[in-house]
Amino acid sequence: ETWVSCTRCERPICPDCLRPAAVGFHCPQCVAEGVSTVRRPRSPYGGRIAERPGLVTVVLGVLNVAAFAVTALTSPGGLTVNSASRLFSQLVLVPVRVAEGEYWRLLTAAFLHVGPLHLIVNLLALFVVGPSLERVFGTWRYLAVYLLGALGGSVAVYLFEDPGRAVAGASGAIYGLFAATLVVLRSLGLDARFMLLAIGLNFAVSFAPGISLLGHFGGFLAG
Repeated sequence: ETWVSCTRCERPICPDCLRPAAVGFHCPQCVAEGVSTVRRPRSPYGGRIAERPGLVTVVLGVLNVAAFAVTALTSPGGLTVNSASRLFSQLVLVPVRVAEGEYWRLLTAAFLHVGPLHLIVNLLALFVVGPSLERVFGTWRYLAVYLLGALGGSVAVYLFEDPGRAVAGASGAIYGLFAATLVVLRSLGLDARFMLLAIGLNFAVSFAPGISLLGHFGGFLAG
């Protein structure tokens, strides 16, 4: 009746069913078959590219904020002295406690922060490098790099830090992302000088009192 046929299968199509194509029109059956055979793009580092790049970064940020909020609300010192929380003391990385079998501290400490400034600085760094790296690696590989960086920093502290010193923060994971970003830039032949400068400045700050250089270095090596 319409004198319009599908350009793929040549079946006639009514006006309500035809779908515009690059050339002519397609019928609903051919459109459905085409969609089912389309493959999602894959990352050059393996795995599928994230459909929502930045989603995992946001989730990680929310987890860090939530952990800070809980410790602050349960601490006598509130926001400024959240480390006085009983929960904080149960999750923070203390090498001697890990040696006694409390291995969960190696990972839980990476979601704790001492004061709001510590949290804000790490979140800023996370959201600067996280989303683009998440898109390149895909969801699960990106998450693996983050967690391995966190674990690498904790292991370095456990092995070489003062056994009684408490260490917390997502810095090991962040430095792992720094290292991974540097690897990606170098492998793609892109200019990595700005990243090298940023990493150098961050390592320089790591020598300041109260900051765990070992945690940063361990996270960087893991990344």
